[in-house]
Amino acid sequence: MSIKSTLPLARQICSSPWTTIKVPRSELDLSTTLKCGQSFRWQRRQSSPESSPVWSCVLDQRLWYLQETLDGLQFKTYRTLPAAELDQIGSKGGNLVTKKSQDTPLDDAQQDVDRDIAFLRDYFQLQVPLTELYEKWSQQDRNFKTKAANFPGVRILRQDPVENLFCFICSSNNNISRISQMVMNLCREYGTQISIPEESGNTSDEIYYGFPTVSALAQDGVEETLRRLGFGYRAKYISSSAKYIEAMENGDEWLHGLRKLPYESAHEALLALSGVGPKVADCICLMSLDKSEAIPVDTHVWQIAIRDYKFRFEGKVPKTMSSGVYKAVSKHFVDLFGEYSGWAHSVLFAADLRVIEGRTVPESSSTIVSVVKEENVELLVPIKSEDVNADSGTKPAGRRSREQKRRPANEKNLIKVQTGDPTPQGPIDTTEENGFRRSKRLRTKTEGV
Repeated sequence: MSIKSTLPLARQICSSPWTTIKVPRSELDLSTTLKCGQSFRWQRRQSSPESSPVWSCVLDQRLWYLQETLDGLQFKTYRTLPAAELDQIGSKGGNLVTKKSQDTPLDDAQQDVDRDIAFLRDYFQLQVPLTELYEKWSQQDRNFKTKAANFPGVRILRQDPVENLFCFICSSNNNISRISQMVMNLCREYGTQISIPEESGNTSDEIYYGFPTVSALAQDGVEETLRRLGFGYRAKYISSSAKYIEAMENGDEWLHGLRKLPYESAHEALLALSGVGPKVADCICLMSLDKSEAIPVDTHVWQIAIRDYKFRFEGKVPKTMSSGVYKAVSKHFVDLFGEYSGWAHSVLFAADLRVIEGRTVPESSSTIVSVVKEENVELLVPIKSEDVNADSGTKPAGRRSREQKRRPANEKNLIKVQTGDPTPQGPIDTTEENGFRRSKRLRTKTEGV
C-alpha cells in the first residue's frame, strides 16, 4: 500500500515560511480590498488586538495566510504534496510529517516562493499604478477626492472566473455577510478539503475548502442540495449555469477565454448563463475578465449617482432601474473616470459601506438621515435587521418610534434617505433577476429567499 493512502491528510501538507512583499498602503489596503464585496471567501483568523488581521483562503490549490505589515504584506502558504513526492518518501521508508520549506532543496523552495509571489502580484494586479490613478481621478472629480482620502489602496482583484461567476450568482437579493455564508456552504459541500495541523499545539486540525469545480456543481442533485442549504431560487441558477458550461467541449476554457474578448462581447456571452443579468455580468467582467471599464450598477451605485453626482435620465431622477437607466449610469462613470473607471467606481462603493471587516470606516461616511424627497421621488433603502448591528448580528433593543408605528407594515424595514446626504448603514440589498429590480420604485421591502 502506498504511503499516500496510509498517511493522514494533514501529514500530506507542505508549508512555506512567512514572506514579505513590499507595497505601500496607497497601493494596497489589504482588509478593504478583500472585504469590500469583491470576494466572499477570505476569512479573518484570530489575532491579537494590536496586530493586523490575518486573512485565510484556499486559492489555486493552496491555503493562503495574508497579513498587512507596515511596509506591505506578508504571506504564508500550505499546499498538498504531489503524489510523486509522497511515493518517493515512502520508497525511502520515511515517516512523513508536515513538511517545511526548509526541508526541501534551496532551489525548489525558492521556486515555490517565487511562484507564490507571482500569483499574488497577479491576484492583486500590482502592475496597475493605483497611486497615479487616484491622483488623476481626484483632479477630475471632487467627490472622489473627498472619499479617497479615507480609502487609499482599494484594488480590483483578478479572480478565477469560475469562482467569480458562481459567487455573484449567489449575490442576487443578498448582502455581503449572507453571500459569504452561502459561498462557505457551497465550498464545504462540493469543494476540495485541505487539513492544516493546528499550530498552537492542539490535536485537532484546521479544515479549509477550495472552491468547487464546474464539474462538481454540474452533478445531478446539486439544486436540491443547495435548496436544502438555504440558497432558494439561486440553487437552480447555479446548477443550470454549471450544466450549461459543462456541456461545452471546453467549458472552463470558454469562460477563461472571455478575457481575450472585447468588453461588449464578453458581457453578452455571460448573459446566456442562468442567474446572470447585466449587473452580475459586469461584476464578472470587472473582477475576473480584465474589463477595467465595467461598471456594475446596483442600488448602491444608483444612489451614489443620484446623490453625489445629481444624475438625471431624460432630465429627471429615474424612478426605476430600466435597461436605459443602467446603461446611462454606467456611461456616466466611464465618461468621468476613463479606462479604469471600474476601479474608481469600486472606491466610491467601498466608501459607501457602513462596515468593512478588518477596518474602521470614518464616522462621516456612515450617517443615517431620515427625511426626504428630491423632485418628488423618495429614496427608500432597505435595512435588514442583521445589517443594523453588524458586530452583534442583532437589532438594537428599544421601543419603536412614533414614525415607525405610523409606517405601513409593508414599509417597516425601509428608511428614507435624502439624496444629498450620506449613505445609509449596511450593505444595500439589490433584487436582481434578469439584471433589473422588480420594484416599480425604490420602495422595495426586504425580501426573503
